[in-house]
Amino acid sequence: MVERKSPFGSKKGGFKSRNTGRTRSEGRSGSASYRNPVPPRKAGVPTGAVIAIALPLVAILFFVVFGGGIFKNTTEVKDHDPNANIKALEKRASRFQGEYREVRKLIQSEGAGAASRSQNLDDRLYNWLVEWDRAMKPFQDEEGYVKKEYEGYNQTRQMVARVRSDLGKSKGFYDD
Repeated sequence: MVERKSPFGSKKGGFKSRNTGRTRSEGRSGSASYRNPVPPRKAGVPTGAVIAIALPLVAILFFVVFGGGIFKNTTEVKDHDPNANIKALEKRASRFQGEYREVRKLIQSEGAGAASRSQNLDDRLYNWLVEWDRAMKPFQDEEGYVKKEYEGYNQTRQMVARVRSDLGKSKGFYDD
Protein backbone atom coordinates (compact mmCIF):
# COMPACT_ATOMS: atom_id res chain seq x y z
CA MET A 1 0.00 0.00 0.00
CA VAL A 2 1.23 3.44 -0.86
CA GLU A 3 1.52 5.92 1.92
CA ARG A 4 0.35 9.38 1.20
CA LYS A 5 2.06 12.41 2.51
CA SER A 6 0.08 14.82 4.48
CA PRO A 7 -0.50 18.16 2.78
CA PHE A 8 0.53 19.85 6.03
CA GLY A 9 4.16 18.71 6.01
CA SER A 10 4.76 16.04 8.65
CA LYS A 11 3.13 13.12 10.26
CA LYS A 12 3.42 14.65 13.73
CA GLY A 13 1.05 17.38 12.83
CA GLY A 14 1.24 21.15 12.64
CA PHE A 15 2.61 23.35 9.94
CA LYS A 16 6.26 23.43 8.97
CA SER A 17 8.13 26.61 9.62
CA ARG A 18 9.94 27.86 6.56
CA ASN A 19 12.99 29.13 8.46
CA THR A 20 14.05 26.22 10.63
CA GLY A 21 12.47 23.20 9.07
CA ARG A 22 10.76 22.35 12.37
CA THR A 23 7.08 22.21 12.86
CA ARG A 24 5.28 24.85 14.83
CA SER A 25 4.54 22.54 17.64
CA GLU A 26 8.21 21.53 17.87
CA GLY A 27 9.31 25.19 17.81
CA ARG A 28 7.22 26.05 20.81
CA SER A 29 8.26 23.19 22.93
CA GLY A 30 11.98 23.74 22.15
CA SER A 31 14.55 25.47 24.36
CA ALA A 32 14.13 29.23 24.86
CA SER A 33 17.90 29.79 24.94
CA TYR A 34 18.43 28.44 21.45
CA ARG A 35 20.84 30.50 19.31
CA ASN A 36 21.70 30.10 15.70
CA PRO A 37 25.10 28.51 15.26
CA VAL A 38 28.01 30.90 14.52
CA PRO A 39 29.13 30.58 10.94
CA PRO A 40 32.56 29.00 10.68
CA ARG A 41 35.56 31.32 10.11
CA LYS A 42 36.66 31.74 6.59
CA ALA A 43 39.88 30.03 5.85
CA GLY A 44 42.47 32.54 4.60
CA VAL A 45 45.30 34.88 5.49
CA PRO A 46 44.69 37.52 8.21
CA THR A 47 45.20 40.81 6.36
CA GLY A 48 46.15 42.88 9.41
CA ALA A 49 48.99 40.55 10.35
CA VAL A 50 50.38 40.59 6.82
CA ILE A 51 50.35 44.40 6.73
CA ALA A 52 51.97 44.64 10.17
CA ILE A 53 54.84 42.43 9.01
CA ALA A 54 55.20 43.56 5.41
CA LEU A 55 55.07 47.34 5.91
CA PRO A 56 58.24 47.63 8.05
CA LEU A 57 60.04 45.24 5.70
CA VAL A 58 59.11 47.38 2.69
CA ALA A 59 60.26 50.53 4.53
CA ILE A 60 63.61 48.95 5.40
CA LEU A 61 64.08 47.77 1.82
CA PHE A 62 63.23 51.27 0.55
CA PHE A 63 65.90 52.90 2.75
CA VAL A 64 68.48 50.26 1.82
CA VAL A 65 67.89 50.79 -1.90
CA PHE A 66 67.67 54.59 -1.89
CA GLY A 67 69.96 55.16 1.09
CA GLY A 68 69.86 58.35 3.06
CA GLY A 69 69.69 60.46 -0.09
CA ILE A 70 66.14 61.46 0.73
CA PHE A 71 67.18 63.38 3.80
CA LYS A 72 70.23 65.11 2.37
CA ASN A 73 70.37 68.86 2.59
CA THR A 74 70.09 70.15 -0.98
CA THR A 75 70.45 73.86 -0.26
CA GLU A 76 73.43 75.35 -1.95
CA VAL A 77 75.75 77.48 0.07
CA LYS A 78 76.52 80.56 -1.93
CA ASP A 79 79.69 82.49 -1.46
CA HIS A 80 78.91 85.93 -0.18
CA ASP A 81 79.85 88.30 -2.96
CA PRO A 82 80.13 91.83 -1.61
CA ASN A 83 80.30 93.17 -5.16
CA ALA A 84 76.78 91.89 -5.84
CA ASN A 85 75.49 93.77 -2.78
CA ILE A 86 77.32 96.91 -3.83
CA LYS A 87 75.91 96.75 -7.37
CA ALA A 88 72.38 96.34 -6.01
CA LEU A 89 72.88 99.31 -3.67
CA GLU A 90 74.27 101.44 -6.51
CA LYS A 91 71.23 100.59 -8.61
CA ARG A 92 68.90 101.71 -5.79
CA ALA A 93 70.97 104.88 -5.28
CA SER A 94 70.46 105.96 -8.88
CA ARG A 95 66.71 106.36 -8.25
CA PHE A 96 67.03 108.54 -5.15
CA GLN A 97 67.68 111.81 -7.01
CA GLY A 98 64.49 111.46 -9.08
CA GLU A 99 62.45 110.71 -5.97
CA TYR A 100 64.01 113.69 -4.20
CA ARG A 101 62.93 116.02 -7.05
CA GLU A 102 59.32 114.80 -6.75
CA VAL A 103 59.27 115.22 -2.98
CA ARG A 104 60.85 118.67 -3.25
CA LYS A 105 58.10 119.78 -5.64
CA LEU A 106 55.48 118.52 -3.16
CA ILE A 107 57.18 120.36 -0.32
CA GLN A 108 57.37 123.62 -2.30
CA SER A 109 53.73 123.40 -3.39
CA GLU A 110 52.77 122.46 0.18
CA GLY A 111 50.89 119.49 -1.24
CA ALA A 112 49.04 116.96 0.85
CA GLY A 113 51.28 114.18 2.09
CA ALA A 114 54.52 116.09 1.50
CA ALA A 115 55.68 115.60 5.10
CA SER A 116 54.99 111.86 5.08
CA ARG A 117 56.63 111.35 1.66
CA SER A 118 59.71 113.30 2.71
CA GLN A 119 59.95 111.32 5.98
CA ASN A 120 59.58 108.07 4.05
CA LEU A 121 62.35 109.06 1.64
CA ASP A 122 64.58 110.19 4.52
CA ASP A 123 64.12 106.81 6.27
CA ARG A 124 64.96 104.93 3.08
CA LEU A 125 68.06 107.07 2.51
CA TYR A 126 69.23 106.43 6.06
CA ASN A 127 68.67 102.67 5.71
CA TRP A 128 70.58 102.70 2.42
CA LEU A 129 73.55 104.40 4.07
CA VAL A 130 73.57 101.81 6.86
CA GLU A 131 73.47 98.94 4.33
CA TRP A 132 76.23 100.59 2.29
CA ASP A 133 78.51 100.89 5.32
CA ARG A 134 77.86 97.24 6.18
CA ALA A 135 78.65 96.14 2.59
CA MET A 136 81.88 98.19 2.56
CA LYS A 137 83.18 96.68 5.81
CA PRO A 138 85.46 94.14 4.02
CA PHE A 139 87.06 96.97 2.02
CA GLN A 140 88.10 99.03 5.06
CA ASP A 141 91.46 99.14 6.76
CA GLU A 142 92.10 98.74 10.48
CA GLU A 143 91.18 102.36 11.19
CA GLY A 144 87.80 102.11 9.45
CA TYR A 145 88.68 104.00 6.27
CA VAL A 146 88.05 102.61 2.80
CA LYS A 147 91.29 101.31 1.28
CA LYS A 148 92.85 103.38 -1.51
CA GLU A 149 91.99 100.91 -4.27
CA TYR A 150 88.26 101.07 -3.34
CA GLU A 151 87.87 104.82 -2.85
CA GLY A 152 85.90 105.11 -6.12
CA TYR A 153 82.96 103.53 -4.31
CA ASN A 154 82.76 106.54 -2.00
CA GLN A 155 81.26 108.66 -4.80
CA THR A 156 77.99 106.71 -4.61
CA ARG A 157 77.76 107.08 -0.85
CA GLN A 158 78.55 110.80 -1.08
CA MET A 159 75.78 111.27 -3.66
CA VAL A 160 73.19 109.59 -1.39
CA ALA A 161 74.40 111.53 1.65
CA ARG A 162 74.08 114.77 -0.36
CA VAL A 163 70.49 113.88 -1.38
CA ARG A 164 69.64 113.22 2.27
CA SER A 165 71.22 116.53 3.30
CA ASP A 166 69.31 118.43 0.58
CA LEU A 167 66.09 116.74 1.65
CA GLY A 168 66.66 117.89 5.23
CA LYS A 169 67.24 121.45 4.02
CA SER A 170 64.11 121.35 1.80
CA LYS A 171 61.90 120.14 4.63
CA GLY A 172 63.01 122.88 6.92
CA PHE A 173 62.39 122.46 10.58
CA TYR A 174 58.97 121.17 11.44
CA ASP A 175 57.62 121.93 14.87
CA ASP A 176 56.60 118.63 16.37
